[in-house]
Amino acid sequence: ATGPATSVARLRRLEPYRFSGDWPTRATLVAGPVADFNVILRPERARAEVSALALGARRARELLRTTQAFVHVLAGALVARVTGEEEPFELGGGDSLWLRGLAGGEELELAGNARETELLIVALAPP
Repeated sequence: ATGPATSVARLRRLEPYRFSGDWPTRATLVAGPVADFNVILRPERARAEVSALALGARRARELLRTTQAFVHVLAGALVARVTGEEEPFELGGGDSLWLRGLAGGEELELAGNARETELLIVALAPP
């Protein structure tokens, strides 16, 4: 990726990269297929933090500090449960979960069901 703020950025697998949507960009394929996940928003309306997790068949807990978040499963499958929710959510590759109306401070419990489970968490907040 290229743009006014940087000359060249070489990204590793699952590495988030923030850039302005009005930058001219181009990319060179280094190896293998490419898939990308974009979060596009108006900076005067919201901000987003993206984190990637190679969960595998393990468990993890993430603290949600915002009132909205997305969980997107890139590969594998997982079970997600949010503090205060009675029922867990079962997600497979390509599935997303939109968490709204959070108070901020809830925990997101994740349990991967496959070695290849990878996911993105997008925390949305006011500007």
